[in-house]
Amino acid sequence: MNLHKLLDWRKVLIYTHRWSGIVLTTVFVVWFVSGIAFVYVGMPTLPAEERLRRMEPLDLATLRMTPAEAAARAGLDPPSRVRIAMSGGRPSIECSRAAPGAWCLRTPAPRWTA
Repeated sequence: MNLHKLLDWRKVLIYTHRWSGIVLTTVFVVWFVSGIAFVYVGMPTLPAEERLRRMEPLDLATLRMTPAEAAARAGLDPPSRVRIAMSGGRPSIECSRAAPGAWCLRTPAPRWTA
């Protein structure tokens, strides 16, 4: 047997290309089928009581200002909807305005997005 024929780079490249194509095609077909299944079956959901049980308890003692005070300091209109949660051990206030977009205040430094 000729060693040169065994180590021909083109045959190795073709062989590698063929099998990587087979493997990647299988992955994409499974991905596509699972996407179609999620369209008709729906995404898995977490019940509200399970989600609330795993959340950090609110520590409002460390909250430095009310959402209305934070809006006034940021020069924005008072929020129409407020959500308070713990983020990294600190209370996080997320306020939504009637206009499209929302601004977010993470104590103590406010930042907003529109």
